[in-house]
Amino acid sequence: MKAKVNLSLHSISIPEKIQNERIYANNLDAYPLDFPNPHPVSSVLRASATDLETAYGVAQNPNATASDIAAMHAKERTSDAQVTELSHYAEDLPTCTPELIEKLGMVVRLSGGAHPYVFTIKQGANPGEAILHCKTVEGAAYEFQFFKGINFPADGATGDQAWQPLGISARKATFFVTGLQMEVKYWFRVRPIIEQTNEAWEAPISIILV
Repeated sequence: MKAKVNLSLHSISIPEKIQNERIYANNLDAYPLDFPNPHPVSSVLRASATDLETAYGVAQNPNATASDIAAMHAKERTSDAQVTELSHYAEDLPTCTPELIEKLGMVVRLSGGAHPYVFTIKQGANPGEAILHCKTVEGAAYEFQFFKGINFPADGATGDQAWQPLGISARKATFFVTGLQMEVKYWFRVRPIIEQTNEAWEAPISIILV
């Protein structure tokens, strides 16, 4: 079975979408032999990211109008559509592998264990705060890890380049993270622990606090 992409567009912020779209464009240009005849092309992705960045900046103004907010969301939908199209292009490549998806800068969708669940993240009410949540699995505890960087760690990474422990939440599927830096990209992952057995890690998700 060919590899699939996990975009999780619903769970990431607009600044992160802008950053990701530019990363995808840069990687298309950096590896033309791996990504022949891409659609959309890198110039379209960069233009989409710039349009969204401009609209987002206007919408953050204290005097922004309802029309400004609507225009931002319209640009966001366009950006989401471009990135989704790119993910389908990558998945349709005959050479599509998890390594190729990661080379593009996207996240591989993992199959998970026998107890599927949904993992989400959102910005908290206080500066530097994020809220992690996954679907409850009866009788499970949850192990959380994090990493600070543009891309999440490669398999086999060690030391500061590897996943770092965040904590274990016993019987609770929600975990509050504090002390995060603003406008810095963080990755998180979680797995349930059922009857002292570690299940598969859920696909990593990321956030940039603004």
